[in-house]
Amino acid sequence: MNRRIFVVLTVLAGVVLGALVISTDVDAERASALHRWLIQSGFDLALISGQLALLTVVFAVPCGVLFAACLTRTDMWGRGVATWFLVSLIFLPLYLQAAAWNAGFGRMGWYSLSTGPLVEPLLSGFEAAVWVHTMAAIPWVALIVGVGLRLTERNLEEQALLQWPQWRVFGFVTLPRVIPAVIVAALWAALSTTGEMVVTDIFQVRAYAEVLYSGFALLPDAGLVTARVLPGIVLVAMLSLGAFALAFLFAAQAPTQSLRAPLQFQLGRWKWPVTGGVWLGLLVIGGVPLGNLIYKAGVVATMHEGARIRHWSLEKFIEIMAATPGRFGEAFGWTLVIGVSAATLATVLALPLAWFARKRSWAAAPACLIAALLLAIPGPLVGLTVEWVLNRNQPAFLGWLYDTPFAPVLAVTCRVLPVAILILWFALRTVHRQTLEAAAMDGAGRLRTFFVVVIPQRWRSLTIAWVITFALAAGDLSWTSLVLPADVMTVPFQVFALIHSGVRYDEAAICLYVLLAVFTASAVVRSLARRWDA
Repeated sequence: MNRRIFVVLTVLAGVVLGALVISTDVDAERASALHRWLIQSGFDLALISGQLALLTVVFAVPCGVLFAACLTRTDMWGRGVATWFLVSLIFLPLYLQAAAWNAGFGRMGWYSLSTGPLVEPLLSGFEAAVWVHTMAAIPWVALIVGVGLRLTERNLEEQALLQWPQWRVFGFVTLPRVIPAVIVAALWAALSTTGEMVVTDIFQVRAYAEVLYSGFALLPDAGLVTARVLPGIVLVAMLSLGAFALAFLFAAQAPTQSLRAPLQFQLGRWKWPVTGGVWLGLLVIGGVPLGNLIYKAGVVATMHEGARIRHWSLEKFIEIMAATPGRFGEAFGWTLVIGVSAATLATVLALPLAWFARKRSWAAAPACLIAALLLAIPGPLVGLTVEWVLNRNQPAFLGWLYDTPFAPVLAVTCRVLPVAILILWFALRTVHRQTLEAAAMDGAGRLRTFFVVVIPQRWRSLTIAWVITFALAAGDLSWTSLVLPADVMTVPFQVFALIHSGVRYDEAAICLYVLLAVFTASAVVRSLARRWDA
């Protein structure tokens, strides 16, 4: 695809987002006409969503770049474990992150309860939504930028080291070459923020995805609700198209041959401070939420001299954790069924799209456009579209499918398909041309070459794509909440329904089991990725 098109789309999306956010500073009393027009046209929701996305990007991108630089290009201690822990946080569902932070500093959180019921909790409103989205976006930014740092040309850095010190080489040679990756990470963080309604609904922020989710439940006029959120959808569509265009350009510029190990910059006397800073940051991002959940799952309140005293009990913690699988086993089972089905369907659909997109031509357009479109449409609207397609009497089999888990599987497949396309496209384009030409000379057709040569070489990539999409599908709520059958209850919906009034021991225990599954999935991906590198 034309590089100029990518640049124009990205710049245009940035200008629109900046203009929308700057517009929020307009005083409504001094410009009441503008304010009324914004509300009537739906741009007020786009402004709030744009401001939330921009603040998330502003805070998450610098932190993610620092994590990526320290973990991929320095000799700090504990890089392997720290990288695994940070990548594991990518698998955390957004509802779980919101619940974990809410368990400590939101309504009914342990810290909030210790300060008294009349004190406003630390996490509430718009600021809480920015904080949770930032914590969720940092691991994604670190992963995307880390991939870019690993793909920089080592020979250029080694030549520069002959004349310049390390810090100058990193700043003037290494960093400029990862600017596309930083832009992709920023756009991805913005997209993941604007398309989700979980955090904004919990903290009562009227962003366009949240209004879309609640509006169809409260207002009978679907056209009015759609008109209200249309500007936000247009904004996200521009961002998603720019993000995927840049992602495809960025990956197309990466070499397909095996690379030498990236150059490691020596920290010297800064090794201890950098190592301590990275682990302190990981403690804030992942350790504090984990501690909040563990405390809430085992907290016990007793009366002493007329005052309620709260303390943590190991016995209570073990009791709650042991009882949770039996009490919520059905929710865990349905979550597993929907996650496995959606991951399998998304991987199968992504394979042909990624295979044709590898040719670095307009053949990549279908994959890019499909992925961008699916990212642009907010989760609740995808669910409503699935409902409109399936919830009808003729033909009869559609109505039958609507009352089965097929509806949430189809909806969440739209959520994870873009991720599967990106992973598989990047993996399949590394298949050597000489291998394909040799198979053709031996008389193998295209289909036989694909299934006999390509798939066996990239089965680890397929497994990684499946595990990642499974983790995302099993933790989804925005895309499935409106199409879940009445007799189907999933873990995300169960937790989401309970945490609006604060996180208690039941929700904390459920989240801890989900965390255990998340770290297990991350360990599988890490093992496969290391064998692939080897």
